[in-house]
Amino acid sequence: MTRVDPTDLDRAAAATRRTHELAAHVDLMIHCGETQRARELAQDARDTAWTAYSTLLSAGAAPVEGVGVPAEVPLHLLDTPATNRLLCALVSAIDAARDVDRERGWLQNGQPCGWTDTIGDLCQKLQIEIHGPSGGERE
Repeated sequence: MTRVDPTDLDRAAAATRRTHELAAHVDLMIHCGETQRARELAQDARDTAWTAYSTLLSAGAAPVEGVGVPAEVPLHLLDTPATNRLLCALVSAIDAARDVDRERGWLQNGQPCGWTDTIGDLCQKLQIEIHGPSGGERE
């Protein structure tokens, strides 16, 4: 059995704990409608998790299959019938999300936040994938 440097384990444990804390903060920020701050914290959590993973690999852990940056999606797969159906479903889901947010009292400046923001962000991301960043058709 290989002896692991305790410093590596301490560093991985600290990064894992930090990732857990950041995830809790992301959840709170989403609930409060602070989507930009939630995105920043989510990026910090991803970076911290990657630090823990890298530390464990350097200490001798086996690589986890499928971990890494997803491959870029080819342009011809961005605007397909399935992605358009998903976009329509997300647009429809925003109405239900608004109702849920109102029921739960998740309002910011009188506007629904929480699920409305989360689903709205997904919808916006998919719209950009399909139509491009300016909202126009892809060339």
